[in-house]
Amino acid sequence: MIPKKLAGWILVIIIPFLVVGLITSWSRHNDLVRRFRDLEQEIKGLAKDNQTLEEMLSFVSLDAVKEFEVRKKLNFVKPGEKLVVFISPSPVPSPTVEPSWLDKVKSFFRRD
Repeated sequence: MIPKKLAGWILVIIIPFLVVGLITSWSRHNDLVRRFRDLEQEIKGLAKDNQTLEEMLSFVSLDAVKEFEVRKKLNFVKPGEKLVVFISPSPVPSPTVEPSWLDKVKSFFRRD
């Protein structure tokens, strides 16, 4: 039989390891539960985004929308129609005045 003193020392040595293991396992469990909840929220958000994209896809697949985009981007016209394109005049660049070398030297040594 193990003497009481030896059994007491064994318990004193083993119990802290058991407590540390229990605390570590509990902490890991809480982290996993928190991560699981976050992932569930992300899944709900992605499902909502997916639904929105499906609605947009069904809208874009309509023939009227396709025709509008083709007319707008590719300048297509139906037979008998005329295409009018407005071209805006390009802005005239204003001439920039190059400072003289003396002005550059003065600005270099200027204290502001």
